[in-house]
Amino acid sequence: MNDKRIKESEFDEYQVSVRHKYGFYSFILTVMLLLLNFIIVDRLKILYATPSVQMIIIIFIVIVYFMIALTMNGAYLPFRRNEMYARGISFFLFLIGVVYCYRVYNAGSFFDNGMLNDTVGDFLLGVLSILNAVMVYYSYLKNK
Repeated sequence: MNDKRIKESEFDEYQVSVRHKYGFYSFILTVMLLLLNFIIVDRLKILYATPSVQMIIIIFIVIVYFMIALTMNGAYLPFRRNEMYARGISFFLFLIGVVYCYRVYNAGSFFDNGMLNDTVGDFLLGVLSILNAVMVYYSYLKNK
């Protein structure tokens, strides 16, 4: 590990190693989910969503895994952040999440012709924003 990069970073050595570890695990999870998706869609011929929604679902699963793993291991936020930063980011992300979830509420169904449609992407983005807001504030409280 380059000592100069660690000193310039806002993360300490433990946080950097945890972020690298779970970044690698997230990459492996992405590859496994892509292979599973390939088997389901191309080999078993089960179409459950449009290709873009399939990728959004896979990315959503990996991002949520990464966020929760980092938060539970104390490496989600840099250790120098203050309460105002955590509250501001949490509030902003929560508002974005509520707006996206409200758009989905007004749009109606998640399904078109028996497959998941693009509304699912908006819903997952809203859920991800709300979850991210909770993780930012939880991480701040945990490291306080």
